[in-house]
Amino acid sequence: MASSSSSSSYLIRFHRGGVFVRDPFSYDYEMLSEIPNVYMGAMNFVGFVKLLVSECSSDIKQIFYHVASLSLELGLRTLKNDEDLAKCVELGAQNDNVLDIYVSHSVFDFFDATSSSKQQVGNVEHNDDSDSDLDDVYVYDSESEESETASVDHLSDGEEEVYDARTRKPDTAPKKMFDANFLSRIYNGLPRDEYAEKDVSAEKDVSDEDNLGDQWPIHDPTIKWKLMRPVLGEKYESPEQLKRALVFYALANGYKLYYEVNNPRRLLAKCCRDDKDNKCPFRLWASWMQNEKTFQIKKLNDEHSCSRTFEYGTLITSNWIARNYAKKIMMNPCIKVKEIIESILKKYKCKVKISQARRGKMKALQQYETCLEDHYRMLWSYASEILNSNPGSTCKMSVDSMPDGKNYFSRFYICFKGLKEGWLQGCRRVIGLNGCFLKTICKGKLLSAVGRDGNNQIYPIAWTVVSMENKDN
Repeated sequence: MASSSSSSSYLIRFHRGGVFVRDPFSYDYEMLSEIPNVYMGAMNFVGFVKLLVSECSSDIKQIFYHVASLSLELGLRTLKNDEDLAKCVELGAQNDNVLDIYVSHSVFDFFDATSSSKQQVGNVEHNDDSDSDLDDVYVYDSESEESETASVDHLSDGEEEVYDARTRKPDTAPKKMFDANFLSRIYNGLPRDEYAEKDVSAEKDVSDEDNLGDQWPIHDPTIKWKLMRPVLGEKYESPEQLKRALVFYALANGYKLYYEVNNPRRLLAKCCRDDKDNKCPFRLWASWMQNEKTFQIKKLNDEHSCSRTFEYGTLITSNWIARNYAKKIMMNPCIKVKEIIESILKKYKCKVKISQARRGKMKALQQYETCLEDHYRMLWSYASEILNSNPGSTCKMSVDSMPDGKNYFSRFYICFKGLKEGWLQGCRRVIGLNGCFLKTICKGKLLSAVGRDGNNQIYPIAWTVVSMENKDN
């Protein structure tokens, strides 16, 4: 390594499972874990990748490190070779031997702050008419501009592989992982029951054997929902991911699928439960692989003899509506159930019941409220961090203790030391008081004290969030 400090023990803050989005730039839905006591002295880039892979259950397509002194948007750097790793370790030595590592599980375009040109790594299929929250989880989508999400190529050094990855189309099989068999090494295997179904014999079938090797495709959740279709041998992270893909496959083509076997380890999907005279031949059987933590399609008959339908029975549930329309419902909590039904019918050509749409809206709002409660629980830590990072500031938190033993938020006050001194040294001796209502689920009121600077412009001094505007507050 280039730096002598690399022989020291490092703490790696590992940000994984998320997706990079813009406006504002952030890494959403992340899972943060720490890898302590990592000696970087004798570690090269390949060894570093294997360390990250051993801590992650899904494939890694890109790796980045973050410069601690900059914001996430300006401080994100690509990490793709030994030279980049040396720079990362050198910066980590200046940050108390802490490395902030971010990974992406799909390929995007990213305009690096340290580069003067955009590096094209791969093509991502965008859904221009998407209003689904699921799309936001898996891929950054914009109607007016190209995706500016983070990207760097982490393929092998082979020229043919790099060329194939940069020129492949969205509907082809996704790129390989660093090591397609790494799941076998970190996972001891799931115990499986004997392969048995209602309409097949109990004899062991050769086609049910685990399909090992790099030749089997891995599901790419970033493709457009209209292009999702099951492929024999395709591998998924979990049964839930396969069922989400099957729902979009059914909606795009008008197939009334149902699950004859549906448990955490096996899945049997068929078509047209009600049409006994003209039984559709479609049949999909999937189960966990024995040596890898991967859910794979073992048998597939992709032929259909049924006509298009607009009613999908139990395939479309209130949970599906809550998941895919969570963003729209959060942006407009007062949205009418009728508008949700019309939106689903317009985009997916699917008829849903009023009761389904109402339950879906309630579940989305409940999930939103749960997230807000988690944020309020972090206010104590936020206040402590303000006082530690800004000595001389004032930060007060007040709660109401109830007989049931629970504490409920009452008010929160902030005044930074820098704002105090700035008002005393460079502002007019005028203080204005104002307040506005917070029109969210939590309600409340925002009170602020503002002054006027030398240019006669607004200067913030202090602010507080309270339950209501009264003499006590």
